[in-house]
Amino acid sequence: MKSIYRSVIISALVYACWVVIKGFGGVDLMLNQWAGWIVSAIMIALTLVFATQERKEQGGYMSYGSAFKTCIFLMLIPYFAGILFEYLYFTTILPDVVDSFHVKMEQNIMAELDKSEQEMPEEAREMAIKMGTGFSPYKPGGVAFVILSAGVLSAVFSAILAIFVKKLDPNAADEF
Repeated sequence: MKSIYRSVIISALVYACWVVIKGFGGVDLMLNQWAGWIVSAIMIALTLVFATQERKEQGGYMSYGSAFKTCIFLMLIPYFAGILFEYLYFTTILPDVVDSFHVKMEQNIMAELDKSEQEMPEEAREMAIKMGTGFSPYKPGGVAFVILSAGVLSAVFSAILAIFVKKLDPNAADEF
């Protein structure tokens, strides 16, 4: 069981390193969705490796339910810690990067609205910008949205990973 806590700490440190790299990479890296998906793939791989290691430490067998609980624990704790670290890191240490991020978000929203063939009143454009920037991961409402999204995605990925991690004891009765 000690190794699972060590695994959570390692995963949280990997996520924290990503946050610091994003800070050095600036706004373009912060807005790059592919970079975020690559980090998510690394976190999923770490979860699979650490959950398999935990199964070995438990005697080589693990039910689907135990595998799911292990995977969700290995994903949720580092993600939640990482999200809070990212919010605090950028809002306290790099607030100028957050300001640049919001300006770039507004520019991207304006560019998308300009591509639209529909005429929009100025009030509607301002409302679209407010709504778009309101879900920024560097505002409290955006943090809540990111935490909710991370929880849902962690549950989905944990359900899938548990299929690969589980290994039933052939001598035991039906296990879930």
